[in-house]
Amino acid sequence: MRTTNQSKFSCLIILVVLIPSLLLADPKPGDIFREYHFADGRGIHLCPQGVIRDSAMFTIIVDDLKDAIRVELTGYFHTGHIGTSERRIRVNGGKTIDLPAAEIPAGNKECYFSYIFGRPSVEVSLKDMKEGENHLTFYVGPQICHGFDWPCYGFHSMILRVYYDNSKPHPTGKIEYPPNGHVITNDELMIKTNVDSTQAAISSVDIVGYYYDYPFEGSGKYFDWHYLIDEYGRWFGFINRNINSPYHETWNLEWLPDQDEPIKLMARITDIRGISYMTPAVENLILKRENHSVRMYKTTDVPENFKVRVNETMKSHFEPIADLSQVIKVQMVSIISIGHMDNKYFTFCGINDIKLKQYEALPNLNSDFFYDTYLPVNPGILKRGVNEFFVHSNTDGHMTEVCWPGPALLVRYELLPEKK
Repeated sequence: MRTTNQSKFSCLIILVVLIPSLLLADPKPGDIFREYHFADGRGIHLCPQGVIRDSAMFTIIVDDLKDAIRVELTGYFHTGHIGTSERRIRVNGGKTIDLPAAEIPAGNKECYFSYIFGRPSVEVSLKDMKEGENHLTFYVGPQICHGFDWPCYGFHSMILRVYYDNSKPHPTGKIEYPPNGHVITNDELMIKTNVDSTQAAISSVDIVGYYYDYPFEGSGKYFDWHYLIDEYGRWFGFINRNINSPYHETWNLEWLPDQDEPIKLMARITDIRGISYMTPAVENLILKRENHSVRMYKTTDVPENFKVRVNETMKSHFEPIADLSQVIKVQMVSIISIGHMDNKYFTFCGINDIKLKQYEALPNLNSDFFYDTYLPVNPGILKRGVNEFFVHSNTDGHMTEVCWPGPALLVRYELLPEKK
């Protein structure tokens, strides 16, 4: 469940090879780091029509590598054109590495649409870094599936995250409440963080959770530390933020799916110098609702090249629902990139041949996309068993793209349904 900056979104809305760089990637409890950005809100987009490969260079200034122990790269990457391959980056003439990508279990990941909102990250060799200007070269290669002679990929923000050892002056603190092993029985949880900083004033305290939920980050990982990064390099989509003491946050769990595994919490404490510290994790939090249940039904058959334009319709299907007798509310969650409407086209989506919502204009016509992360669904349109999602567009411009891992249904039951 997202409770920070949800209004930013407005829907249509994985066998993983573990390599050392991924095992270390992304902030964990106890980490100390600072993020350095190329994040002007526009980014760089390589779309060389008729050209097999292309590249572009840009600069990120890193002013402090003292006590640095490792570096990783992440960012906010858009879908690009389907099939675009060799999405890579190189720092200061060092080793060329693949850019972060969604965890997609079958086929070539390039054959599916995906947005990456800062998750996951990839490791950059510390020896390739230098203080001052770091020159990064961004590459794209040819389309390898569903091609139309127009490779295209790009990013809205790019981040070099530098991790430091414990000798680096940094804020400290810990989550004081809830304690380890706390049992959550309702839809709100108070989280209290104690903060100490003798080096610099505190800028913000962000609460980040590790739990099972829809991966709005685009990573494809349902069970993870959940947060996103926007076009200006800012974190959002975590549990909550506080910029003033006392650092007490309330987590709204109304739409958090039932959890088969314990939840973990950590706080990101950031000072005015931009140094962040991830607190030790509070672990073994048990979600044990007494009078209701929330279940997530994922898409089972995300097709390659899941797009619509020029009066196309495409479909997918949700996991079967065994019982609807106790359903009280339903939401659909998704990551869908909306094609240009230009105030003359439309795009709509729905379930079981019932239209949920139609779009005829974007809030900002300079933007390709927007979301309804939580789109209300009338429970009456659902049926027992398999339910069908569909999307349609008549644009003859930029297509509408359904991104990995496909939409999901969050179904809230008044009482716990019978076990299957």
